[in-house]
Amino acid sequence: MHTRSGPIRGAMEDDLAVSRGVSYAAPPVGPLRWRPAQPHHGWSTTLDATAYGPGSPQVVREGDPMLGSHDLPPFDEDCLTLNVWTPGTDDARRPVLVRIHGGAFLSGSGAMPNHSGETLPGTATWWW
Repeated sequence: MHTRSGPIRGAMEDDLAVSRGVSYAAPPVGPLRWRPAQPHHGWSTTLDATAYGPGSPQVVREGDPMLGSHDLPPFDEDCLTLNVWTPGTDDARRPVLVRIHGGAFLSGSGAMPNHSGETLPGTATWWW
């Protein structure tokens, strides 16, 4: 699939095209830390979008799944990525649902199982 930032390669899973860990903004490091997101510079080679991107740096507390004890993904300041589940990669217009995890700088990432697009619709793990 081709995006404005460059080509990506995801995977087909249960009749859905799934792309994980796709950068949507420039890494928020150095002078960009705590500033509004800036456009990503893009990539020229095909981006492997088969694995989740890093989660934001956070404290890991053993034994408390709501406060960061999950072991995925790795943590890194370059964490502005998104995951996409779609029934097609053609030019058809489709509705979009955006899920932004909370966490109060203590927990959360797009790789946590309850944030997976494959759990939608109709599961109790989606709450707002």
